[in-house]
Amino acid sequence: MSRIAFVISMYDELDTVRRTIGSLRDVGPIVVVQSDPHRADLLLSPDAEIQWLLMPDLAPSVEAYEAVRSTGSPSDIPARALCRNFSAGMARVSSEDIDFVVTILGDVYVSSLTGIKKIVERMQAGGFSVAGTRALGQVFFDANGLLTREQGTETTDIMPQFFVLDAALLAQGYFTSLQVTNRFTTEQCLGDEVLRYCGEHGLGFADCCLWLANMPYPHDIAGITYNPDKAEPRGIRRLVRWARRHVLPARLPTLPAHTVSRES
Repeated sequence: MSRIAFVISMYDELDTVRRTIGSLRDVGPIVVVQSDPHRADLLLSPDAEIQWLLMPDLAPSVEAYEAVRSTGSPSDIPARALCRNFSAGMARVSSEDIDFVVTILGDVYVSSLTGIKKIVERMQAGGFSVAGTRALGQVFFDANGLLTREQGTETTDIMPQFFVLDAALLAQGYFTSLQVTNRFTTEQCLGDEVLRYCGEHGLGFADCCLWLANMPYPHDIAGITYNPDKAEPRGIRRLVRWARRHVLPARLPTLPAHTVSRES
């Protein structure tokens, strides 16, 4: 059986993270990287069975961050914080005797390994190093803060809420020091790291990455529950699936870009 580690980047999602840890205690190494929520009651208490890293909050204050987001302007805090937290977590587990690393945000609940095991089997069968989801039909911010990064079938942007890595990548130095290649879009930063690996090994992106879904928050991965506040309502989900099936590869209607919360 494959040995699996978990890296969790969180902010103040204490209850969800605790539930996930409770489900995974006997699975493998768990590293939780928390951005300081500025409240002692929201800190994850040290636990002998997990590794907990506390990082400074990159926002000057909660109020300042929310004020920027309320205007619709892009913020560079999520991408900077996530690249930092993911890098710290990956570096910590890179020395462990593991085969795969599952990475999630704090608002994603993992109740079992059922779906994850199936993903790992598909990765092994196809020789994939990365598995994740994409957001077809959406538009992300480019490096200039403009909404121009259309998410089509050729996208290499990977959603940060849940993705799986072959641990061999970490052993070679990938994902342990992520570069912020787009300070407004974490998804591009993750995809660019995969592109770096592919370029240095003479591979195409499709050779490395297994797409699990064309929507950012799929509902059919057993044992994975996304934040219900971000998941698409059932009716909207059906409409988006129809559009992806019948409109692509033609241009999809522009949908609002999902944003990564500051929690991570």
